[in-house]
Amino acid sequence: TGQIFTGTTTFSSAGPALTVTNNASIGGTLAVGTTTANNLIVTNSSTSTFAGPVSGSSGDLIIARGGSGSLLLNPYGGNVGIGTTTPATSLSIQTPNNTDALTITNINDKTNTFSNAALSLSSKTTGDMADGYAGYIGLNLEDATSGRVGVAQIEWMRDGADNSGAIRFTTRNAGTFVQ
Repeated sequence: TGQIFTGTTTFSSAGPALTVTNNASIGGTLAVGTTTANNLIVTNSSTSTFAGPVSGSSGDLIIARGGSGSLLLNPYGGNVGIGTTTPATSLSIQTPNNTDALTITNINDKTNTFSNAALSLSSKTTGDMADGYAGYIGLNLEDATSGRVGVAQIEWMRDGADNSGAIRFTTRNAGTFVQ
């Protein structure tokens, strides 16, 4: 009990080489399953599972494969990034060229009736809805010079009653609506 190891210490035994039953504080790098030094590396021939929180000094959890930040969870900023370590919105998905950014599939056993929605979007107010209350999907284009610019949107709005609505397709900035 109360042992301190400094430098390089090698353990070997027929069972586990090291068992920690209370808290462990590691001031440097902990490499598990590998000798490559990083903050925390866990390698396994199948999957790795963490039971409990894993965090760093920033609070971000980055799950990466081959050194690139594939998934970032930021519990303090509330943003999640897939394919980016700098998510600018609640959910940011970035993919390589010619790759779909998001696929949603709803699998069910119905063949001729409506089932659960594959995607359900809601716009929620903290008050009572009135006619004209709306939500929308913004359709944007983005390049290195202009950044993200809105070009069109699909709107859904209350129309006469809480369970009655209208849908509208609009362009922005004098854009052209093509049928």
